[in-house]
Amino acid sequence: MISVEVIINASIEKVWDFWITPKHIQNWNSAFDNWYTSYAENDLQEKGKFRYEMRSKDKDESFDFEGIYTKS
Repeated sequence: MISVEVIINASIEKVWDFWITPKHIQNWNSAFDNWYTSYAENDLQEKGKFRYEMRSKDKDESFDFEGIYTKS
């Protein structure tokens, strides 16, 4: 399980949209300055799939980060 806690000065609707919408995920999903998210998909429902393609800015390396949403 991954748990994240952050205080953001914005409406919950706006934060949720930025958290789940692929075009926004591509803007914030980056662990290092020399990497970016070149592709994102997010089907936020039970058995829905998420997949992000991470790519180095020099385009020498890339990897996919993906999973399936489950109900616990």
